Amino acid sequence: MSTYNNQESKLKDKARYKIHNSFKFDHDSPSIFSMPANNFYFEKQCRDRYPNARIDTVEGDYNVYKQGRKIAKTINANHKYNNVFTHLAKSKEKYDLIWLDLCGNLTPSLITNLIPIVQGRNTKDNALIAITLAGRRENKIPRLKEFYEFESLKEFREIQFIDNLKSFAKMNKVSLKYKKLFQYQSDNGMPMNLYILTLKNLKK
Repeated sequence: MSTYNNQESKLKDKARYKIHNSFKFDHDSPSIFSMPANNFYFEKQCRDRYPNARIDTVEGDYNVYKQGRKIAKTINANHKYNNVFTHLAKSKEKYDLIWLDLCGNLTPSLITNLIPIVQGRNTKDNALIAITLAGRRENKIPRLKEFYEFESLKEFREIQFIDNLKSFAKMNKVSLKYKKLFQYQSDNGMPMNLYILTLKNLKK
């Protein structure tokens, strides 16, 4: 489920800008997947920029999903109520852009859920993936250390997490490149990390 009480903040809007500034498709009908909460700010911007885009969206909180249905119709977005990873696991669509605006903690189970995505299951040959996660101190560090060795949580978040994703991608002949990390605080003081990655399928 996405965190949606901070969608109107200036820093959240800057995060959207960072993503927009990271891609420029060479065609006018890209396929875009995102988690819009109840406002669809990013999706409206995508529709304005690419009028012929396919926009698929998912929300895991039913009340938030209901709030967003009318807006989804106005911008012709395919809006679904589901767990984001369950939806992507079943989807046959290939996307040019995926924004997982998760806003949750970095955990072993989250990394496991990301593996098929960075391995190209849901993306076209050249795609962009953005992932938003909380930057607070996880209360499950011992659990993380059962799976990964690291000196500090900062090191794991900013270096090893991405290195692990690169390794998982390479297993399926996908090149993953780390474009940027944008760090900001929500209005309630929660530190957030926005990872922006590019994927290229190396299979012939």
